[in-house]
Amino acid sequence: MSWQHAPLRDWTITVTIGELVGFTVPATVAVLLHDGSGLPLLVAMVAAGAVEGALLGLSQARVLRGVLPRLDRHRWIGLTAGSTALVWLLGLAPSTFTEVWRSWPTALVGTLGAVGVLVMLLSIGTFQWLELRRHLQRSGVWVGVTALAWMLGLLTFMAVAAPLWHAGQPVVLMVLIGVLGGVVMALTMAFSTGLGLRGMLRGQVSGPARPAVASEQQWGARHDQGAALARPAGEHPPPP
Repeated sequence: MSWQHAPLRDWTITVTIGELVGFTVPATVAVLLHDGSGLPLLVAMVAAGAVEGALLGLSQARVLRGVLPRLDRHRWIGLTAGSTALVWLLGLAPSTFTEVWRSWPTALVGTLGAVGVLVMLLSIGTFQWLELRRHLQRSGVWVGVTALAWMLGLLTFMAVAAPLWHAGQPVVLMVLIGVLGGVVMALTMAFSTGLGLRGMLRGQVSGPARPAVASEQQWGARHDQGAALARPAGEHPPPP
């Protein structure tokens, strides 16, 4: 099945809904535990992030299975959940363990921070690539596509939500602001990854034959040879 049967619009809508629903879980946990700190808060947010990733992976798999029928949906969901849990862990660990690294040299802190941000941006695409590489040529492009898409999504989230959040706001209002920012973030990420995926799938059409196609051709050749051997002596093959 080609991308025309799973258009960019379907991907954008489905993935936006999946990420938005998923993002409400850590957003709600963060608001409910906004007075919390330390390891319990970190564990709660990482667990909530895993739920977010599972829902995102589920929404993506729904569309991808129409294009890549052999995609392992459960593996895709599990990899996505694990990667988002890692993102939340890396994102919150610095503030959780401030007392540990506060006395470290500035250069070391800056270097570790830069590495952490890079890993956060690349983690989702890298985890998903472990499954995608089984089905697409040049699947490594997906790592860069998702990194750029999430960077754009997070920037739009901060542009919308950060100016609206203020200390002392009612919990309901804080959640609504988070949801609004989540809508913009999810839509940006979904549309960007959809564009990248469309380009990758189009590349499969013009690129060299995939191993699965080659295997089918080899099977057909063996089938013709077997039919020729089974044909009685003197009998000519039917005309093409």
